[in-house]
Amino acid sequence: LERSYAKVLREVEVLDTGVHLSVCHGDITHEETDALICPANSFLQFLGGVAGSISLKGGKDILDECEQIIQEKMMIPTGCVEVSRAGDLGAKYIIHAVGPNMNDPSQLGLDRG
Repeated sequence: LERSYAKVLREVEVLDTGVHLSVCHGDITHEETDALICPANSFLQFLGGVAGSISLKGGKDILDECEQIIQEKMMIPTGCVEVSRAGDLGAKYIIHAVGPNMNDPSQLGLDRG
């Protein structure tokens, strides 16, 4: 694994499965790896931030594949993931992880008193 720009913050190897996980700080769109984690909304829209950079540098193939996923599933629930190919990026796959909508308190587990 070659890292061109990212600073490794922590590395973990799960010995019984052989999985190697690295937590890095930097521009992940330059990484040559098996998979990148991409923060996503329920409709796999690339609206900015990390997702926007991945879309911009990864190309139209990523967008097309995500559109196809949404056509089949309508939406991806919070806490779930979908996997796509990585287009023009150095990674093989993108794991689109749907997190909570920070503007919706019901998704944050906050109770109002």
